[in-house]
Amino acid sequence: MATRRTRASAVSRPLGPERTLVRSVMTYEPHGSVEGVADALGILSFSMQNSVKGFKKYIESRDVEDGGWRGQVHDSVADPLLRR
Repeated sequence: MATRRTRASAVSRPLGPERTLVRSVMTYEPHGSVEGVADALGILSFSMQNSVKGFKKYIESRDVEDGGWRGQVHDSVADPLLRR
């Protein structure tokens, strides 16, 4: 079985008391012919953009910050208790 190569990072920078710039970068290698076709058609990029927009909407809907999440995500499953 081939190893999937997906990497992601996010960096935030304060722009003022009510604004923050967040830059995220994700790289991936499609696995198999179905993902290869989906990637060629832009479906994977479209899905990622929608996920980021949903995250932005969620963050902006909160009234207060929660101190930051330091968990990890593995195979699309978040583990907020996992510490480095």
